[in-house]
Amino acid sequence: MLFLRDMRYVKLTQDVVLKLTALYEHSDNKVERMRLHCLLLSNSHYSMVDISRIMGISVITVSRLFDKWLEYNFDALRIKQGRGAKCKLAGFDDIIKDLVKINNRNLSSILHHLKEHYNLTISKETLIRFLKRSGMYGSESGDHSRQNGMI
Repeated sequence: MLFLRDMRYVKLTQDVVLKLTALYEHSDNKVERMRLHCLLLSNSHYSMVDISRIMGISVITVSRLFDKWLEYNFDALRIKQGRGAKCKLAGFDDIIKDLVKINNRNLSSILHHLKEHYNLTISKETLIRFLKRSGMYGSESGDHSRQNGMI
């Protein structure tokens, strides 16, 4: 069943179409290209239902994109800062660095200490990922990491 709200289109000027096409061809960001493609399809009179089927997204997502485009124009295409899961260990850099030295790289002891003293429960994989990103795991420890209890 097709509703009138599903027949909404975004009207674009020829100049804007050229800019969107150039952005689409040169963008490295998959989400940005998807949004550009949706707008270009809408300008070609594809319905929101058709666009949602082509792009593999919901009609609500297409509708929200159109709303954001009307409000923010080109700023609606970019991914906003702060998306995604936040690092649980932000601000614990110095504490973890000291714990790595004290516990001779024993990750289980570090996890236990973080849970007991800071009420912070994380997995061993999260701790390893944090240590790698901060340079305290892997490259500095060399080939001795397996011998010292690190996975």
